[in-house]
Amino acid sequence: MVNTKNKKGLTGLMAIFFVFLIFFIILFLGVQAFGVIKVRDLLSSVDFQIGNVSFNDTYNITMAPALDSIIDNSDNAGMILIFGMIVVMLLIGFSFSTSRLWLIFDWFVIVVAFIIAVILSRAFNTFINTTPEILEIFSTDLQVSSTFMLNLPFVVIIVGFLVMILTYGVLRKKQRFLR
Repeated sequence: MVNTKNKKGLTGLMAIFFVFLIFFIILFLGVQAFGVIKVRDLLSSVDFQIGNVSFNDTYNITMAPALDSIIDNSDNAGMILIFGMIVVMLLIGFSFSTSRLWLIFDWFVIVVAFIIAVILSRAFNTFINTTPEILEIFSTDLQVSSTFMLNLPFVVIIVGFLVMILTYGVLRKKQRFLR
């Protein structure tokens, strides 16, 4: 049986972990989209024939739609992962009951997560503005994920307070009978 009485700031520390994880997921998706776009452009520029088979025609029928779908779905995949992490934090915050003593620790962790989110958001902004190619990828192909990453400090505060409300403010059935 899982001990749900002694949480000790678990959801608050998960916020810091998820901030870093979101940063690296969006960077990975951007690098993936950049690589796929480069491969797509390179393969579409190659035109040769082997016998009666044209490489360009075969590529346009088979690989071009696959590579385009990878690029088109990168933003959706990033937002699904980010939304899933937020839902996990909210569910864990709701399922654990804890002493109100840990409320101060969770406040501190949210402030630290906010500071880290600001630093990572600014680093992300600097990264996407390094070259016009990267800026184009993040502003067209990963538009929603990039907007989320640039607004990450606000999201951390909102989700952190929602988790705190679910953790400390919701009166559970078994607690109601004990009072």
